[in-house]
Amino acid sequence: MDTPEDMPQIFRLMLEKNEDAGVDPNALQGTLMRSMSFARLLYDAFASGKPVVWINVFVPPELIFACGCTPFWMDGAGGFSGWVDLREAFERADTFLPSRDTCTFLRAAIGGVFTGMFPPPDIVVCTSHLCESSPKIGQMTARHFKKDFHSLDVPASLSGGAAGAVDYVARQIERLARRLSHLAGIDVDIDRLRLALSLSNQTRAHFVSVAENRKHIPACATGSQFIGMSLIYPWGTDDGVAIAQAFDEELWRRLSKKFSAVEGGEKNRLMWIHLRPVFETDIMNYVERELRSVVAIDVLGEIWWPELDLDDPFRALAVKMLSNPELQPMEAKIKRLIDLVRSYSVDGVVHFLHWGCRWNYGQNILFKHALAEAGVPLLALDGDAVDRRAAPYGQMVTRLEAFLELLETGGARRRT
Repeated sequence: MDTPEDMPQIFRLMLEKNEDAGVDPNALQGTLMRSMSFARLLYDAFASGKPVVWINVFVPPELIFACGCTPFWMDGAGGFSGWVDLREAFERADTFLPSRDTCTFLRAAIGGVFTGMFPPPDIVVCTSHLCESSPKIGQMTARHFKKDFHSLDVPASLSGGAAGAVDYVARQIERLARRLSHLAGIDVDIDRLRLALSLSNQTRAHFVSVAENRKHIPACATGSQFIGMSLIYPWGTDDGVAIAQAFDEELWRRLSKKFSAVEGGEKNRLMWIHLRPVFETDIMNYVERELRSVVAIDVLGEIWWPELDLDDPFRALAVKMLSNPELQPMEAKIKRLIDLVRSYSVDGVVHFLHWGCRWNYGQNILFKHALAEAGVPLLALDGDAVDRRAAPYGQMVTRLEAFLELLETGGARRRT
């Protein structure tokens, strides 16, 4: 792949779209490093010769890397809309899927399958929890490429027989490890898995430090860069450690210099629930820098799992999967939101209702009522994170402007 003509289609599209694009001046070094890391992983999926494992975001990537494979996040495929125009992929998906109400992240994946945009899998692995569409799209993908589909069945939560749930998931992870290692032509190597978990723990420690520093007022970095960070990330790799360390060190440097991400300090501090528009990054820059309303915390960027136990790696990964707070009862989820609001001095909450994500839509009204009782306004922002056709830029901006004006006139804390 030495010339553009030799490159896969998605790399040619990246070059065409970004040849004149500059670097976002607000981006942290870690943000740029993370983008480069995923570009390398995508390149490896086409060129390295290692088995390519299509996964959804709840499959622990530590396992994939430790078994000598390269992951491709199928429900992250739509995220490439920030780098390329995925219109053709969406159009192909529309002709194949019986309904357009499937999450567009996944529609991008199946559209990419039929346009040849994404690397073909050697196996597809999905979990059963939270996202009901990803196993279905995963099965379609595996069937198209005539590859195996592997499902990890995950119980609803750790509550009520926690040890049994962990054992049940751990046994499945161990079987999957043997399957992936066989694909890579190696034996299951527990020491290699322990190393991946150790690297994951080092990464986690840096992000815990980052989370603490994001509580500082005024914010030293725009928080939209962290949205969803814990879901799609090279956990279990040296790259993952280096990226997290870069975030950690840069925030410490900014704090030591009393740096403010927003000139004059923020007017409002926001909690962001769920995803964000990725194809129009200036929406987030406009909210945070022009409207001076910083995303202080997002619930998909938080580190919610305990340090991984290196002495029992399969159970450790099972605990990580089962610790996802979205598996908790609604009362526990609401308590978590209110605790985060208080910890991060949040003035208002934006709940981004990404089209097609049913579990996210279903809990919005409960969140709104609970936060209202706690005196915290919530904006339910309908939109689509990746499909330009379904997410009118002007409408989203207008609603955000009105909400932030309401926060100010309602007596939100002034920042200095």
